[in-house]
Amino acid sequence: MSEEGRRRILRVALLGLAVGLAFQGSRGLFETTEGRYAEVAREMVETGAWWTPQLDYRPHWSKPPFTYWTIAGGIEAVGVNAWGARLAHGLALPAGGLVVLWLGTLLYDPRTGYAAGLVFVTSLLPVVASATLSTDFPLALAEAWVAACYWQAIRAGPGRRERHWVAWMWAAAGLSFLIKVPPSLLTPAAITIHAWMGRRRGWRAPRLWSASGFAAFALVGLGWYLSVVLTTPGLLHYFLADEVIGRVATARFHRNPEWYKPPLIYGPPLLLGLGAWLAYLAGFAASRQPPAWRLRAPTTSEGWFLTLWLAVPLVVLSLSRSRLPLYVLPFFPAVVLPFAHALVRRARDRRLPTVAAGVAIGMIALKAVAAHVPSDRDMAALYRALAPQITAHDRVIAVDEPRLYGLEFYLAGALERARLTRTDMDAPALARLLDELSPDRRLLLVIRSGRKAPAGTAAGAPGRVEHAACTAPRTCSARPLSGAYRLVIVSGSG
Repeated sequence: MSEEGRRRILRVALLGLAVGLAFQGSRGLFETTEGRYAEVAREMVETGAWWTPQLDYRPHWSKPPFTYWTIAGGIEAVGVNAWGARLAHGLALPAGGLVVLWLGTLLYDPRTGYAAGLVFVTSLLPVVASATLSTDFPLALAEAWVAACYWQAIRAGPGRRERHWVAWMWAAAGLSFLIKVPPSLLTPAAITIHAWMGRRRGWRAPRLWSASGFAAFALVGLGWYLSVVLTTPGLLHYFLADEVIGRVATARFHRNPEWYKPPLIYGPPLLLGLGAWLAYLAGFAASRQPPAWRLRAPTTSEGWFLTLWLAVPLVVLSLSRSRLPLYVLPFFPAVVLPFAHALVRRARDRRLPTVAAGVAIGMIALKAVAAHVPSDRDMAALYRALAPQITAHDRVIAVDEPRLYGLEFYLAGALERARLTRTDMDAPALARLLDELSPDRRLLLVIRSGRKAPAGTAAGAPGRVEHAACTAPRTCSARPLSGAYRLVIVSGSG
């Protein structure tokens, strides 16, 4: 590698680190997704049960463990706080930029790869995703690695090196499978279609199916699944019925299942995900020079690959009944790469680092502002309001609130849950806690004020809780907490 190539890699890495780590822990964990992921990872660190994800100290199988492992590693390194929880995602941004640089170099040339890396680490969608705990950014990094290994196999030519890179591709696909299923299969699906087209059109296409590739995928991607399925009765049915069929074919998870939602959910992140770089597209549109930026029907192997890499996942994600904006992130390089190719044809190389640095400053400023915008979903704000009220012997109880896992994270697991309402399966748990309350202890009841209550919670609960709790011989007091929550402190008889 030339000295200039090493400098380009260093610039992308440093810029990605600056954007990825800036204010990464200044914003509190948001409910529900961030709090859930962080609490599962914290319980891994506390209990040492790294093989079996737990939530509220019970097995939690909704996602494979890899993302939890990365979050737990940050918690081990930095502590039980938002900085530790988001550390791995912050580091994933420069890693993603370097993989996109590699892929752009393979698809086009080193200049395009360099531009693509700079654009990726400073674009709005990757920056927002790297500051949000979910599986989407780890999956995006693994999927980009799959695509890069595929193109490295194409460039290697027939022989041992091709087989070597195909095996690495399937190992990366196995890692994707250990992050999130079924979206992990979409990039290999696009690659399979591209390789089939290549054989029909005379493009260079590697042989994808081999014993070494299958072994690499099985070793990385299937070992954990086989282990837990063989030792946990009913788990295979849960994976297939709930996590695959339930998410893809039903509306049970209430994630924008309506037929008209795909363009509303996926259009904005794809159209606006480049952020400030969209100004260059406006400049291209206003230019009187030949419009190299305009979309054309693909005519090359590279063009067909990028088209398939974006179109195949979009079709599948649109047919699925579970849809969120960040689901398109693993395929966002298919937007970045052609944009970067047009960019290097119009802009001077020397300007790109300066422009990228300016865009990065804007992204850092955006993260700084976001860290100080109040939100009812911010569990750090709720914890800061609650913490001064807690004494050594208090028990903190979330009443009719099945979530608040972010608050549980900040309380290091010291959050209990209780029902006020009776269900077919459970007597009112709050009544039992009140009956067992001793004179030397207090119950700190965290309840929703009834505003914007999520599904499954009791709207208007404060009055009902106070009516149930504030009866002789108990005493109680109520006060507001952060956002939509209130606190009822109940003491036993003296």
